Amino acid sequence: MKRTLLWTSFCAIIAVSGAIAAPIASGSAISAGYSGNGVIGSESVGIPSLNAYRKHRAIDALVQEGRRMQRVDGGTLTKEHHAYLQSELNAILAGNY
Repeated sequence: MKRTLLWTSFCAIIAVSGAIAAPIASGSAISAGYSGNGVIGSESVGIPSLNAYRKHRAIDALVQEGRRMQRVDGGTLTKEHHAYLQSELNAILAGNY
């Protein structure tokens, strides 16, 4: 009895392991194909592209720089600093980051 139960459990574990290790069907929502932009799997749901990540990092850096400038300017940005930050933001939004 004990040996039969052990054998049945072992077979069930092997069957589940095989199902988990099976390759994902090509029609599924998750695909690890090459997208052409240098990122493997970027067309998959929930994975941002490298360009989107770089744009986000550039905007974060610009926000931090703006906060430093505002602190140096005494709480309100000077017109020159505001114009500089706006031009940098425009460049980032245009894809120059």
